[in-house]
Amino acid sequence: MRDSGIDGEPPVIRRRAPATIITYIALISVVLVIGFVEFGLAPAWLLGSAVLAGAAVGLHLGIRLVWFLAITFHVVNLLATVGFEPRWSTVLFQVALLALLLAPPSRRHFRRQRSEAQERGSRAGRVLRLAATVLAGLLLGLVVYGALLAPGPVSGDLELVRGDRPGLRVLFVGNALTSNNAMPRTVRRLGDSQPGGEPIFAVRYAKRGAMLEKAVDDDRLAELLDDERWDFVVLQEHSQVASQPAEREDHMLAAAIGLDRMAKRAGARTVLFANPGYEDGDRDKVPGDTYEAMQQRLSQAYLKLASTLSATLAPLGAAWAHARRTHPYLELWSDDGIRPSEAGSYLTACVLYAVLTNRDPTGSRFDAGLDLRVAQQLPRIAEQIARPRS
Repeated sequence: MRDSGIDGEPPVIRRRAPATIITYIALISVVLVIGFVEFGLAPAWLLGSAVLAGAAVGLHLGIRLVWFLAITFHVVNLLATVGFEPRWSTVLFQVALLALLLAPPSRRHFRRQRSEAQERGSRAGRVLRLAATVLAGLLLGLVVYGALLAPGPVSGDLELVRGDRPGLRVLFVGNALTSNNAMPRTVRRLGDSQPGGEPIFAVRYAKRGAMLEKAVDDDRLAELLDDERWDFVVLQEHSQVASQPAEREDHMLAAAIGLDRMAKRAGARTVLFANPGYEDGDRDKVPGDTYEAMQQRLSQAYLKLASTLSATLAPLGAAWAHARRTHPYLELWSDDGIRPSEAGSYLTACVLYAVLTNRDPTGSRFDAGLDLRVAQQLPRIAEQIARPRS
């Protein structure tokens, strides 16, 4: 209910949220639920969820600054979507959210009114409003960074690929196993640091947590394959998909076949990035799972897929298993037991270098800044596994 107020008193805001704001908050809640299904408890998503929840509270309370920041957020997001990734479903969703924020009931909700009782408020209410305002500001900062500054899925030596300089042109398609610790760049630097080695131009198409099923439908990847010359396309599936028979049949096989066809049209040979298992197995999917059991499932999956596609297999899982068994001091996983450490990414790069070039990675002088003993041991393991002597 509106208060008439007294002239000269500081303005305050109405408390009861209209249906337009309630609808907006409901849609944001749906986004949060979908995000948790998609990303789980990833730290970045947890932070983003806290910010979105704080902004929703601020809007419900009628904080004018939060309203302005929310509008700015959607305008920036809309411009970024149109400018960088024009998907009409996303555009329409952003327009709908903006319409809800700018609808007459919403504008009245944030119109300043004069009410001495509301102005006083409680200390807890002021703290809550302040927290919501701070969170909304963080939200805007995250969105601006994500839309304008955060790196896209494509990076690497794209200009060299497009040039006339002789060299091996390699496109890596995957997720964090591919992109962490600049692994494709490490492959290139292994070649640069080996006398007589052919230059390697490495380009990465990778998104955190991505599956091949999403990559095959991405127009940016299709254009990258169609418009450039490639010698090899390295495909890396999400470990939780590749290690589960039902997931492989539903999500991996058709996508890998589609990407293999696209690679062949580009004149490239497909190389399969045979993932290493998680350090303690995938217990989220398989209760009581172990590293050995998960690694066996992954190895079998990639052997079968390599036969189906007539593709080259990069035996990364086998190399990691050998390193774990013979050199237990090597720390190949990061603290979460899933993503590779710097040493793990270096071993991965050495195996891929050996497979792509058929050269001995021990001949390279690039050590990625690792401890000398580790930097010497990992290329030897890669050579043993990737280029076994007959």
